[in-house]
Amino acid sequence: MRSVLFRGNGLERSQGLLRPDSNIVCCYNLLCGGAATGLGGYGEAVPLRHIAAHSLSDATGQTSGMRRLAGISASTAGSQSIFMGETHVLAGASSGPHHHGESETCVYVVSGRPRFLFKKDGREQAIETGPGDYVYIPPFEPHVEENPHDEEAVVVLARNTQEAIVENLERL
Repeated sequence: MRSVLFRGNGLERSQGLLRPDSNIVCCYNLLCGGAATGLGGYGEAVPLRHIAAHSLSDATGQTSGMRRLAGISASTAGSQSIFMGETHVLAGASSGPHHHGESETCVYVVSGRPRFLFKKDGREQAIETGPGDYVYIPPFEPHVEENPHDEEAVVVLARNTQEAIVENLERL
């Protein structure tokens, strides 16, 4: 038995999870040479892709004070509904205010101690982080990433959109 990821619904023979939403990624177990039909344009499984650290792309949305690099995206890996990359914030630097549109964003702190600023009930709030911490940023949430410390901060990002949506703002 071999598990392959497909996007879509209408599978003829499936041992995986199916939902009526054609945008759900489901796992389809190919048994005895089984075939999938009705995949909404995704008739072939996407092969595994390797994106080496030295080939990360900065051809993605950018915000002042930080540098974003795309690892997994539509353009680098052919992803259909996820983005994964990293952000570098230099020591003493701060990003401009921004949000990520409809994207849910998850952040994993690799190194440094970045601070995430946002407003709650009209008042500025700060989340202090360190290596190993995670931060969830909901869709359309304006925020600032800053690094008031003396070492570069590096974080890994994951989003539920295939490209990095970045809407730069004038203020938080």
